Amino acid sequence: MVGTSGWAGLSDKRLVEKIKQGERDAWEVLARRYYDEIFRYCWYRTGNETAAADCTQDTFLHVIQGLAGYVDADKFRAWVFRIASNACVDYFRKEKEVCAEEGVWTVQGTEDRALGRAEDACYVEKALLALTDAQREVVILKYYHGFKIREIAQLLGISLPAAKARLKHGMDRLKAAAGGETYGT
Repeated sequence: MVGTSGWAGLSDKRLVEKIKQGERDAWEVLARRYYDEIFRYCWYRTGNETAAADCTQDTFLHVIQGLAGYVDADKFRAWVFRIASNACVDYFRKEKEVCAEEGVWTVQGTEDRALGRAEDACYVEKALLALTDAQREVVILKYYHGFKIREIAQLLGISLPAAKARLKHGMDRLKAAAGGETYGT
């Protein structure tokens, strides 16, 4: 049995192969590789730390359940994000309402951060809530996780023009929400 430190440099594809061969340590490496990124994605989507943790847990539960039948190991990251997207949609189906005014938007980290940074983060998070869920999802995938627009279209199962339109409309709404105000200056 190889420790997790020996597998950190392996590709997702090799880790998936190791997991399918019964190597539990490979799962730990793969989960650690994506956990923080998926949590941030879920947090931006839900606006709620507890909901993000639940959605992240659901995501990795579905990943491990679906891994035996997973065949396209070269696109593992996109597959995990698609599962996370579905987990967030399921969350909203269950919850129906998330209220930013009740303090669900909190700044992560230490209390001694500069007030300007906290205000900027809060402003961006609230501005994201002004978008439709479809627009918010595309904006988050593009600008927070670096997916290309073609990858986003495939990940969400929509056409390329639809993905482009969602991104454009979302960015237009964010610019309109900014209304010329500057924060943190």
